[in-house]
Amino acid sequence: MFGLHVADICVLVLYLLAMAGIGFWTASKIKKSHDFFMPRQFGKAMMVMFGFGAGTHSDQAVGVASKSFSSGLSGIWYQWLWLPCTPFY
Repeated sequence: MFGLHVADICVLVLYLLAMAGIGFWTASKIKKSHDFFMPRQFGKAMMVMFGFGAGTHSDQAVGVASKSFSSGLSGIWYQWLWLPCTPFY
């Protein structure tokens, strides 16, 4: 299938199932908007995963560094360039 080895396909399927499982588990914890905005009930492990994911976003470091190099300190505003498109991609 598309030149992928069976082991690669298994890893992809397991990854997608794990992500869906985490998503469904998290969704089951949220009952109303208060739970969404005040996620104290998720515990330290979930908050560490969230912080790691937010802090290691792939395009932020490279994009902000390159724009800051080319246009100075105003390059920090580059990270908010795609903010209006966030829900759509």
